[in-house]
Amino acid sequence: MTDGVSRTAVYDDEDEEDIAFKLGVGCGGVVHLSLVPVNQDNQYLSLDAVSKTLTNGDACEWACTVDGTRGVCEAVEYSNAKPRKASLETIKGMRTLSVLMLPPIHLLVIGGGYDATFMTRLASLQGYLVSLWDPRPAQARIEHFPEVNYLIEDPSVEGLLLHLSEHNIQAAVLMSHHREIDAKALQVLSKRALTYTAMLGPLHRKQEIMDLAGIQDTDFSQYFASPAGFDIGGELPEHIALSVIAQCHAVFHTKPTNLKR
Repeated sequence: MTDGVSRTAVYDDEDEEDIAFKLGVGCGGVVHLSLVPVNQDNQYLSLDAVSKTLTNGDACEWACTVDGTRGVCEAVEYSNAKPRKASLETIKGMRTLSVLMLPPIHLLVIGGGYDATFMTRLASLQGYLVSLWDPRPAQARIEHFPEVNYLIEDPSVEGLLLHLSEHNIQAAVLMSHHREIDAKALQVLSKRALTYTAMLGPLHRKQEIMDLAGIQDTDFSQYFASPAGFDIGGELPEHIALSVIAQCHAVFHTKPTNLKR
């Protein structure tokens, strides 16, 4: 920190002579640590470009040499960007760390009742961006949803469409518990290529809402879950939120999702 010189260190929690082992820290593995300065001399390792890319809702590949002399940010087509582990390899004789950077998941919650407060809160804790829409004036009160990033004030379907068009929303959960609201929203969402769409309620209600909306399962190009969430054995609002957010996370990280409610 004082001299600004890059250096590396290794902490081996399996070596009884290593400081990590003596301090009792770590999880029984080996940690390779690279300490590098981030300044004008190395163009801030292109981290400013990474920040701008993610803020715009786009994905990128960030590559940084281990000695901290160079960082590169290359845009990646979001539809082809699947979460993966970072890689360390030798490129042009330089040890280079490559990390896929993905923007935060933007979740749209349809319905602003009491149970939605748990959904938005848990999504926010995962680092998601959260939008909330409910055309009923008594619902979706801002004082009940302090963690929501966007509270859609326009109660019309056109207002919802405009918000979808202006923001990179990738997931949606329908939980208004109102037939017409869910049907109208589901009809709109079926025309969007969302990675994850889920609707609360039992199977018979799913069919009822879809008939009302005039759509079917094949109208969804990606994952559509109804009943929403994994079956984790809970019935309270906080349990439902946990099951839905866990399922959403699994879909975005291409993990098995055959554990249905």
